[in-house]
Order: sequence, then C-alpha cells, then structure tokens
Amino acid sequence: MTDRLLSRTGLVAAWVLLVAVQLPIREVMPPDEPRYAEQAESMKTSGDWIVPRDGDEVLVEKPPALFWSVTLASLPFDRVTETTARVPSAIAALVVLLLTARVGAGCGARTPSDTAARSSPSPASNSSRSPSGARATC
Repeated sequence: MTDRLLSRTGLVAAWVLLVAVQLPIREVMPPDEPRYAEQAESMKTSGDWIVPRDGDEVLVEKPPALFWSVTLASLPFDRVTETTARVPSAIAALVVLLLTARVGAGCGARTPSDTAARSSPSPASNSSRSPSGARATC
C-alpha cells in the first residue's frame, strides 16, 4: 500500500512539474486554443451554456463539454485567461496518467516504469502477438 501511495505521489509530482507549472508560462497555441478560449468566453458572457457560438455563428460540430469545462475553470475570474483555458486539459492529463498507472498495477506492474515497459513494443514481445497482429495485454 505504501509503495502504491509513493508511486501515485511521484506521478502527481511529475505531473505538477511537467504540466501544471507550465500552464501560466506557455502562450496559447494557434489555431485551436485561442478559438476554443474565445468560444468559452462567448458562452460565459452570453449566458448561453447550451449552444456554442463564435460571434453570431452557431457552432454545432463540436460538443460543448470542453467549452463548459473552460468556462467553469474561468468562473472565479472575470474572463477566460490563457491559463484557465488550459486547466481542463491539464486535469484530463492527470486523470489519464493515474488511470494508466492503475491499469498497469492491475496487470502486475509495481512501478510506473513497469507500466511503461509493459505498454511499449519490443522485439521480444512479437511472440505475444495474436494472429490478427494485435498485441496481447495483461
């Protein structure tokens, strides 16, 4: 139990150093990040949380969950900022990291490096491939 807690703490610490610390430093990456932040800002100012808009144009190609999460992250502030526009993606990265570690632990890996070793292809792993070419898991 202590090893898992230390392992999980190490993963969260790595996430903080590699992802969370970088949020306010990096500028938004065109073309998508500025547009998504703008659409979330539009959603916040108009009060229309159902239909995403870009100005007067209704955008129905993309589900609004990203815009909702950016708007929610921006509620404590008066506007959507570059940092708050990235918070939902950073949280999603942490969730994926922890879920990957959990799946790896379920497959018998004891540390995050064991999980990575199990998921990366190697020449020795060719014998574990099924006839369809898919790699066997766990």
